[in-house]
Amino acid sequence: MRKGIVQNENSQYKIIAVDDDPGVIDTLSVFLKRSGYNLTGVVNPVEAIERIKNEHFDMLILDFIMTPIHGDTVVEEIRKFNKDLYILLLTRS
Repeated sequence: MRKGIVQNENSQYKIIAVDDDPGVIDTLSVFLKRSGYNLTGVVNPVEAIERIKNEHFDMLILDFIMTPIHGDTVVEEIRKFNKDLYILLLTRS
């Protein structure tokens, strides 16, 4: 490593966040990117399933109440082809 350059060990982790509220994605993006994480934000859960099929992610942060499908359905679909992805399922009232 060159002197004066600090590598952030968090940057090796790829996180995908899925919420149909773009404001939530923006907030997570600011926080996680400042912490050095590689974050992909998606507002459509169907698109997220396809992204997870075709790309490697270490963690999924997932809203429960979404349209057109809920978070539990997203988890069921993902588990059909990926049993190793860490999933954090969130909701707010």
